[in-house]
Amino acid sequence: MLIKILLLFTILPIIELSLLIYIGTHNWKIAIFHVVFTGIIGAFLAKREGRKAWSDVKQAMAQGKIPGNEIVDAMLVLIAGTLLVTPGILTDTVGFLLLLPSARVSVRKRLIKYFSGKIQMKSATNINGQTVHSSREDDIIDVDGGTYNEELPSGKEDSD
Repeated sequence: MLIKILLLFTILPIIELSLLIYIGTHNWKIAIFHVVFTGIIGAFLAKREGRKAWSDVKQAMAQGKIPGNEIVDAMLVLIAGTLLVTPGILTDTVGFLLLLPSARVSVRKRLIKYFSGKIQMKSATNINGQTVHSSREDDIIDVDGGTYNEELPSGKEDSD
């Protein structure tokens, strides 16, 4: 995974720069216009979509729902904004696509499908360098708000 990230951060800028130089040698005005225009418009659109995504997260939480899809959408909008302020034709194209709600739905479904197979829920505690897997089998008694103390039979001490 680290190799893929390193390749992404080295090869992608070279490709982007090559494309901009190629376009700039044919018509430098278009290259400059593209960089400035996509940066300004992209920042505006990313801000607007970001506010909407954040509003959706807050609305889902206010309704008592877990905002899973909304959080993924907000992250995709953040990625889109980052790509749009990065000069380059490929990053701008992907950034603008991620700002489209229909494209985000498609990407979100693929991301959830990909990561759902990678995530495992485990519970463990590390005590003095040893990992302890524990489960509690005591009865759980739901009480109505208040402080309750359990008194131990006389002569016995609490070992906790």
